[in-house]
Amino acid sequence: MAKGKNYKNLNFNCKEDYLYAANILIVRTYTNLKRYKRYRDELGKVLERIIESNTSYIDMDEYEEWEDKQKNVSHNLLTCFVDETSTGFSYVMLRKYLSRSEYGKLIKPLDEELEKHLKELRDVRNWTFHFAQSDFVAIKEVAYHGISEELKEYISFRANPIVISTPKLVNAAYMESLYLHLDNRIKIFDKLFDSLIRDYQDLLGESIQIAETLESPLEYGGKGFMTAQLSMAMQKKKYDGTPESFEVATSLKKKIP
Repeated sequence: MAKGKNYKNLNFNCKEDYLYAANILIVRTYTNLKRYKRYRDELGKVLERIIESNTSYIDMDEYEEWEDKQKNVSHNLLTCFVDETSTGFSYVMLRKYLSRSEYGKLIKPLDEELEKHLKELRDVRNWTFHFAQSDFVAIKEVAYHGISEELKEYISFRANPIVISTPKLVNAAYMESLYLHLDNRIKIFDKLFDSLIRDYQDLLGESIQIAETLESPLEYGGKGFMTAQLSMAMQKKKYDGTPESFEVATSLKKKIP
């Protein structure tokens, strides 16, 4: 490989380059969507037990574990579909790049429903991937409007001590709400994934199948580890395509405490 090549971004010079990027995107989306559905189904069983036992409140730790699972995979899927950062790649960017190329005529325009879903998911990603200033303002407003009118003029900001309020229980309706959120998101993600598959087939010019295979156990230092380390080296421009830089970027040396 020639030195000076840009390894930080994808290079699109022919149809195969688009197919390769779309292929990797399909794999990443498929695996995360599969996990998302598994969490939805498992949470559904938990919710059934809550309803059967007529439980009004559940432990906050249990709810937070499910919320963390949902958020982690949801963020991965949002990245797959609507990430538009300069060094990121997503379904939105795939279609954008294709539309500017000679292969854009091979894929069909998105219908109004899918465009609406993508716009909504962009807003969700932008709102959830950072600590929005509106959160700060909303917290203050909720607190203010919870105070009786006759006491509002006497309330002032207390800088010390810093109070961290941690509820130990959560209303069972929160768990049901989380399940419904997962279920509704899956319906949207499924439609967008089907659209991604259709675009891939149109670009390839034939129908495709998705074949799952069983691999050997995931090992520390294996291909997944090497890929992550190499990608980070590319981000930092510490990889130039030479065997020497590959060895430095992917070696386990100096990475084990």
